[in-house]
Amino acid sequence: MTVAFFKSLLRSFYDVTLPRQQLLFNRYRVHSVLGMGSYGITYKAYDCSTQNYVAIKHLRKSKACRAVHRKAFHQEYETLRSLPQSPSFPSVHGEYYCDDGYFLIMDFMEGTTFEDLVFRDGMIYSEEDTVKLLNKLLSLTDLFHNEGIVHRDLRLPNILYHNHRLSIIDFGLATSVSKASTKFSKKHPMRTQDITSDFYNLGHFSLFLLYSNYEPTSQLERSWEEELTLTPLVHQMIRRLLQIDAPYRTSQELRNDIARYDSKKTT
Repeated sequence: MTVAFFKSLLRSFYDVTLPRQQLLFNRYRVHSVLGMGSYGITYKAYDCSTQNYVAIKHLRKSKACRAVHRKAFHQEYETLRSLPQSPSFPSVHGEYYCDDGYFLIMDFMEGTTFEDLVFRDGMIYSEEDTVKLLNKLLSLTDLFHNEGIVHRDLRLPNILYHNHRLSIIDFGLATSVSKASTKFSKKHPMRTQDITSDFYNLGHFSLFLLYSNYEPTSQLERSWEEELTLTPLVHQMIRRLLQIDAPYRTSQELRNDIARYDSKKTT
């Protein structure tokens, strides 16, 4: 029996989703499952007190048995409390425990994930669309980077679009900027404790959007640099975001390249 199989069996035994309409803390009534991650299950729930919907994150019972996971769950609560006030980030309302386990109560964020927009709804994003969205996201990441917070999970399912506004959710992997952030790290770029981690994820986010406009002409597997037709500046931006070339060290460096791209589009 492999370790992976054992973990899967453990999750299926312990991590049963809460039933619809279950009342938590005599206030929140479970409505539906919003998402299931490796550490938690997030629900949409009705707040009987305020008569608004909230999001409730439940630490998986298979994880809650270890102190290190409970500590990480509490750290997510502290991170959410530290976020700057913005309609693009969820506000946290409390951290609770009951017989069913550990819970975080936070704002329910309206919107559709880019994962659904691209893969379910078939939305197509041009190079220009992608750069505009990247610039908007950069304005949001600046807000929490300036507070010393790195998200480290800026993927399609964690970025929402609603009424022409972007939102960022799921700060479960977020961390404080490392004091040694200027030094070389052997960690995977997605998991380093500095802002280049978020830039790396934004590079992958941008690639997914750019691929929405791609029509394959061959069955041969090729790299994105061979398959996508990009302007030289956007090609360079993606390479730097993915740290193939010298990575961006500040958001201003990236903004400068975006400004150069915009100026060329208008001439």
